[in-house]
Amino acid sequence: MFAELAFVVAVSAPIQEPPLRRCYEFPEGCRNSDTYLAGQLPWRGGVGPDVEYPERAHQAQIPGAVVLDCAVSPENGALGGCRIIEETAGNYGFGAAAVRAVSRRRLDPGLWTHERVKFRIDFRF
Repeated sequence: MFAELAFVVAVSAPIQEPPLRRCYEFPEGCRNSDTYLAGQLPWRGGVGPDVEYPERAHQAQIPGAVVLDCAVSPENGALGGCRIIEETAGNYGFGAAAVRAVSRRRLDPGLWTHERVKFRIDFRF
């Protein structure tokens, strides 16, 4: 009985993650060769990509992650020519969902000055 109670308490406790720092807050700034988490990038309006969970993965409760490499327009920060560098659980549509999501968002061109950006999007329940 005691072991079951301890398990329930451990599972229901909220997970505290450290605050995410934006790449331009690092002393070395944003480097073109680094892979960032999507939340670390300087998205225009401060809002990152609105990613829709792939239906098959959602039904199967499969988590996933995608690493994208995208060209960045120096004029307006639009992302294009995205390549899927890495995709976990590849048959569930995470890559396509990530590419669709970032095509609707822009980086702040005043804070991101490189031609390309490489970043990871995590899909979690």
